[in-house]
Amino acid sequence: MRNDPAKHAEIYVVDDDAAVRGMMLLVFSGEGYEVACFAHCASLLAAAREKQPVSIFFDLQVASGLDILKPLRAEDNSAFIFMLWGNRDIAIAIEAIKHGASEVMEKPAPWR
Repeated sequence: MRNDPAKHAEIYVVDDDAAVRGMMLLVFSGEGYEVACFAHCASLLAAAREKQPVSIFFDLQVASGLDILKPLRAEDNSAFIFMLWGNRDIAIAIEAIKHGASEVMEKPAPWR
């Protein structure tokens, strides 16, 4: 088996629900990824300025979610940003894509 450098990339998870953060930490770290979890936008922005993650999984409900996209993209952060949502608001999903989200994904039922 060859060594996959992507397996050691940093993933950031932002969600105000500790259970969701814990589950995503378990899943990603179990696959060999480095994972950092945040409950608030400000702590994510500070960390992303110091070490640019490869991927960010962000709950659209945390500080409206869209508030984080603008500063990240304004700072030329090239992370793949996956917005997670649980309320099926299509207008918000469209706005997230317009403001730089790489993908908008519905949260699995137990995480809503």
